[in-house]
Amino acid sequence: MKQKAQNIVILDIGSANLKGLLGSFNNETSEKKAFFELQGAVHRTNGLSNDGIVRNKKMLSESVEHVCETLSSFSGYDIENIYVLHTNPNTRLLTKTIGINAVKNPEGVYITEEWIRDKQERIKTLITKTYKQEVCTYFTIQSIIADGEEIIHDNPYEHVATGSIQITYSFTLTPAIFTENMRESIEKVANTKLIQPTAIANGFFLTNRQRERGAILCDIGANFTAITVCRDNTIIGIHTIPFGGNTITDIIALKQKIAIEEAEELKCVLRDEKTMLKKRDTQSVNKKITDILKKNLTPYIHRIDPKKNFPGGIVLIGGGSRYPYMEQIIEKLTGLHAVRAKSSFHIQSQRHNTQDTWQSAYAMLQSLAAQTTNTGFIKQQKQNAWWHQPINWMNKISRMIH
Repeated sequence: MKQKAQNIVILDIGSANLKGLLGSFNNETSEKKAFFELQGAVHRTNGLSNDGIVRNKKMLSESVEHVCETLSSFSGYDIENIYVLHTNPNTRLLTKTIGINAVKNPEGVYITEEWIRDKQERIKTLITKTYKQEVCTYFTIQSIIADGEEIIHDNPYEHVATGSIQITYSFTLTPAIFTENMRESIEKVANTKLIQPTAIANGFFLTNRQRERGAILCDIGANFTAITVCRDNTIIGIHTIPFGGNTITDIIALKQKIAIEEAEELKCVLRDEKTMLKKRDTQSVNKKITDILKKNLTPYIHRIDPKKNFPGGIVLIGGGSRYPYMEQIIEKLTGLHAVRAKSSFHIQSQRHNTQDTWQSAYAMLQSLAAQTTNTGFIKQQKQNAWWHQPINWMNKISRMIH
């Protein structure tokens, strides 16, 4: 089979399942037209474990191969490249600043694209040497301050620094064994183009205003909730807590003494009069959920900002966010406004997919769409510093959605 130009495959490796999306981009794109055509979506549950670590590489390889073969049959084209999202509870985000003394050079330091590229590679090499048991899966330079002036948002080319230079950068670290298992399993069938933590891609769901003023995004998956915290258009924190849609299902099943399958169906329709739990039972379920979140969610928010200065509130995505009382529980617990994300994807598809369970993959697709289509954004992006593009993607893409 022949590879179709601009085909994109996203493989979303969660804590309990594996999802794959495949699509292609239209040449003519605008904010009023669907610019991404969804050709296939596959969901696979085996090969992973509840703690978010890929333990059985053979099962993962079989799952990846199954997903790719299915997506290939949907489109009629071979799959050559895959972009990967992953949720791992041990992934962490670090932010560091390094200083450079420009006074040592009598002619000053010329800050050009080549100079920054060299510094980026040096920093990545240092990260690799320092964190030998982990792999850097995301890296971005947040700011460059030369002689007390921030230059990255202006014109960084040919800037001459005569005093001091400060480079602030962020990066994520994921256990090496996890990353290696993913890469080896995927590269048996296709090339790995990018491996990125789900929490990084999820920053895309916050509006420009929310990212600027401060907001928190909670992606409630099957077994874990991935938390993304943004402020000043920068991701300032990511975290994973042991709570998900399966947690709610288990609580309902134990409380009502019913099968897991019945509890799963009941979970999302509690406000339907025909299937509503008794008020006392609903309150009991909500209290158990509150206790779990109080133990795991609120301490992290307090650690990021004890004053909880997040005017943008908390935005909820993921399958677990469909629980009818989730917004109410989180608002009461945190004192912050909570709302489920409203997504309006520019996607053409003859297949019906529950967007709640695919939002992270769609987030990655949208960011890639902005890079591969010939729009005004691409022209603007070329004018911006290439090392700052991850933040720029989210700023522009959110205008298409919100």
